[in-house]
Amino acid sequence: MKITHSESGKPFQLFPDTEIKIQRYNPFLSEYGEQSTPVSLPDSQYNRSILGHPENIASKRKCGILFDATIQDGEYFQSCRQAVLDITPDDEISTSFYLNDGSFYTRLEEVYITEIFADETVSGINSVADAIGYCKNLLINGGNNMFGIFPVRLPDDEGTNYRIINRFSTRNNQVTFWNEEERTETIDGKTICVPIGFYISPFLRAEYVLKRLFLHFGYTLTDNFLTLVEPFRSMVFINKVADAIVNGVIRVDQLLPKVTCKTVLELFRKKFCCEFVPDEVSKTVSVLFFNNSLNEKTSYDLSENLVGKMKVSFPENYKSIRLKSEDDSNTDVETFDTIDQIRSKYPTAYFDVKTGQFVHDGYKSSGTRTGMVSVREIVADNNQPYAQGNLDFQEISIPESIPITQYITRAATYPYLLYIGEGIFVNSSLSVNDVGTDSTTSEEEDYPLMLSFVYKTSDGITAGSVTGYCAETYDDRGSYTLVKKSDYSLVYNGPGGIFETFYRQMDNLYRNSFHTVKANLLLTQHEKLTIPAHKKISIGGAEFMINSLNFILGKNEPVESELYTLKMYEPATYAKTVDELFPEISTGYKWVVKSTSTSITEDEYNKSPYKDVELVAIYPDFPYQKFSGQKMYLQKTAVSVLNGGYALQEIWFEVTPV
Repeated sequence: MKITHSESGKPFQLFPDTEIKIQRYNPFLSEYGEQSTPVSLPDSQYNRSILGHPENIASKRKCGILFDATIQDGEYFQSCRQAVLDITPDDEISTSFYLNDGSFYTRLEEVYITEIFADETVSGINSVADAIGYCKNLLINGGNNMFGIFPVRLPDDEGTNYRIINRFSTRNNQVTFWNEEERTETIDGKTICVPIGFYISPFLRAEYVLKRLFLHFGYTLTDNFLTLVEPFRSMVFINKVADAIVNGVIRVDQLLPKVTCKTVLELFRKKFCCEFVPDEVSKTVSVLFFNNSLNEKTSYDLSENLVGKMKVSFPENYKSIRLKSEDDSNTDVETFDTIDQIRSKYPTAYFDVKTGQFVHDGYKSSGTRTGMVSVREIVADNNQPYAQGNLDFQEISIPESIPITQYITRAATYPYLLYIGEGIFVNSSLSVNDVGTDSTTSEEEDYPLMLSFVYKTSDGITAGSVTGYCAETYDDRGSYTLVKKSDYSLVYNGPGGIFETFYRQMDNLYRNSFHTVKANLLLTQHEKLTIPAHKKISIGGAEFMINSLNFILGKNEPVESELYTLKMYEPATYAKTVDELFPEISTGYKWVVKSTSTSITEDEYNKSPYKDVELVAIYPDFPYQKFSGQKMYLQKTAVSVLNGGYALQEIWFEVTPV
């Protein structure tokens, strides 16, 4: 066996019986990449010199930094990353190796995504007017290969104004940003001036960011589902920067949060149940989805490699998938442990596929003597985690925040906006002083990764959404409808959502299979090099998913590997769809609102226990026949009416046949 330090090209001195135990973990089922157990090298002057004399305490060079190396054992040849763990003087140097995806991900831990775009600006922009024109063209033309743009909502100011990044209007076929002119805003109880160009920011395409990330490390991202299929191909990272263009430039590194490149890939890996697989020979990275890996034909039969018999262990408890975002701070609506609990607490709730929210419908007073109007209450927002049933959970925590779908009136051309929380100011700060605003640079603030689809509306303007629907408006009064644009959604629940699209097949296995199988396998050098951990294998006609493929370099002997069964064992159970959990129920009856209004004297009004009682919204149960002949959900209030009179009002519900 030969281990070579890549930078110097020198092979290390090895002990005669040196061997390297390699563990190749399935990236879909583990956080670990391919790596070795610690390996001992002779503590010789020669080896120390190759490593830059890490034993020298006075050295200015950091220890523990990974460096490139290669391992060769007969036909087996592999590039890797090597780490020095410790040195025992005159005895040994302890070291370990990270191979393939293990080597790849160690590089990503060291670099922030913002470093890749450091000091880059969008060309051709030399003034705030240039930047506004650039962003306006993105809005009108549906973006470009680098950017998309659409309005997103921030918390309102202390006055009456909505605060929206990229707020715009369309009149006479002209598109105008709200902040193309000077505005005012209320901060700390005082009205301040907001100069031209604030609250305008483009959003980087996710595909563009991924390709630049891999290019930075010397790889080319190959075409895949996320780069070929809409709306994923046009997906963007939303940023919270409220002053991105105020200096007359657009700095690309300011349009992403300061997270590591590994965190960016973790978002994609966990949200879309996929893996980034590097090829060190071609220097390409391909994207493999668990569903594809599971459904493709098994290409590795290791029946002849089995030494002895396999040991099968049965799970004490089967599991089910639970999907959740790491940051859910954008909503004040209740979050439930499972979606079953939503139905238990709100029997008439249902999933709104257009907004990605769980809602129920009711009624409230219209403010007239007898009027009632329909209302809808959100009982769980579109960032509700996916979890179902009473099994133990296999937790999938995703490093993101899902923007919240909100409806607002008269705020923008499109009434359904994504709420992203408080904005940040990296080029200025809005604070009161003698002149109106202070334009000093503030400290950089962090925020979570946020993905959004980008759709083009019927009038050609772009809109953002986390579901397959976006709002279309038709007149200046805000008449709108939510129009279907795709079959996919970025929320965890519902048809086309993350669970149904990417995780259901894995959930089936956790619920009904994934028995642990341990097998002693004797692999050839070629098999050690070529069998990937994410592919299925077969032994004796049975298919397995690899959990950990283990082997030894420097010695040819069987090593125990760990596999998972893929057979669906009886009695099989499957997660219910959201339509099965929240079915439409037709009782043959409907609710009818009834009311009375009885005139009372001023004295009766003042003494009434119902004086000015506010009628609250009512969310009735299903209109079953058993409620016939009853006054349901009765409410009373004593109010003043026209001409100085007073009345006692009663409002209730009755069921009648449809």
